[in-house]
Amino acid sequence: MVENLKELQEWGLDYEDVVTFKVKGEWYEYSVENDYLRIQDSSDGNDNNNAIFQVLGIKDPATFAEKHYGYKVSGGGWPEFEDEDYVALIRLVSILYMMIEGMDWKEYFEATLAPNE
Repeated sequence: MVENLKELQEWGLDYEDVVTFKVKGEWYEYSVENDYLRIQDSSDGNDNNNAIFQVLGIKDPATFAEKHYGYKVSGGGWPEFEDEDYVALIRLVSILYMMIEGMDWKEYFEATLAPNE
């Protein structure tokens, strides 16, 4: 189970891993699927895959994810990444953790872009 940026950087993410976001006194637990994160549980009863985006005030998760995945996404509550592209997922989840932890994520984003992006 990954619960913060440090753990994410140490362990990474793979299929069926669990990611927990803790923000504003609530928690949101997701499982890693082949191309998206699926919400498993939350302390406030929000069972929408886009719950963490809502809590962080991200109004358009698809556009936000496209910027950080580096390519167009298909729909869904959690914007889908390309099949098993866990590098893109880690980049997006890292930025969400940075937002939660009050860190400057823009410099990280620029540093993690692939050369063709």
